[in-house]
Amino acid sequence: MIKINTITEAVAELFGPDDKKIGDITSSLQFNDVRIQIKKECKGQKGRSGYYVIWNDERIDIDVSGHCDEWPKGFFDHIDIQLTALCGWDE
Repeated sequence: MIKINTITEAVAELFGPDDKKIGDITSSLQFNDVRIQIKKECKGQKGRSGYYVIWNDERIDIDVSGHCDEWPKGFFDHIDIQLTALCGWDE
């Protein structure tokens, strides 16, 4: 039987280079948008952007390319898990 599952995404706190909280990120779409903005803001720079999120008491730094230094299980990974299942890569 098909049912509609309740899927909750991570909530992460976003901080700027000055360590001031910018706000809460509540979806993977918001998180990707923030990463794109950081990449645009830091264009031409190298290394760390200074931006980071706190998720489950863990700090995750975002570099100038919008990449994260870590990607823990459960951290905005629902789309990847679903696409893996749809493409049959988990079989």
